[in-house]
Amino acid sequence: RSIEDTWTPIGITSTNPFRGNFNGNNHTISDLNVSSNVAYSGLFGYIYVSCGTGGIKDLVVEGNVRGTSYVGGIVGFGRGLNSSTYFTIENCHFKGSVIASSSYSGGVCGCLGAYSTAKESTATGDVTSTSSYVGGIVGKSSGDGNSSLSSFCTFARDSVLNCANNAKVTGSSYVGGICGYNYMSEVRYCLNAGEVITTSGTATSIGGIVGYNDGYRAYVAQCLNVYGFNSKEGNII
Repeated sequence: RSIEDTWTPIGITSTNPFRGNFNGNNHTISDLNVSSNVAYSGLFGYIYVSCGTGGIKDLVVEGNVRGTSYVGGIVGFGRGLNSSTYFTIENCHFKGSVIASSSYSGGVCGCLGAYSTAKESTATGDVTSTSSYVGGIVGKSSGDGNSSLSSFCTFARDSVLNCANNAKVTGSSYVGGICGYNYMSEVRYCLNAGEVITTSGTATSIGGIVGYNDGYRAYVAQCLNVYGFNSKEGNII
């Protein structure tokens, strides 16, 4: 389906979030046009799963998304309630441009809050911010701080898994090919093939996979950055 007019995100604020499931059945939404001067921009703006499990899966989105903070090609911000009530983005793919004038922007999701996972998703195009927390897949991934580190077969609830970025990623600080800022969550089996650029004069937390890894449960493993990097950029973190 094509969306030619300016789109109002589904779930526009924290007090009026989207709380359910959306199964795209592998369809493509094209010509998405979001242009907002407020927070939480994307096909979905704010998602809060407070009962059972919820999320977005099996969807391709093509278009352009512009906003202030919490800007994502598919989701601006998403989170769950606890370890049994969680939010997941699965098999979702964005093609186009994401432009943010403030913090937290990503090709797929601007920010993953606590009890949330992005997996088997990709981004192609451009993710650009004049501010910080910028990632090809997610701008920031925020763990709940209670999930134990997982084994190679069983993953923590807060994670970015099996994702690939082909978008050019530009921001001032905390800029990563997959995740700009990883706080007490896991990033595994991810591939970055996009250019990662900082607009600041010095290297300020920029990496091919993760811009900055924070917290004793923050974990990055089995990831590959294949885009050539300069002296200002870390190969992985």
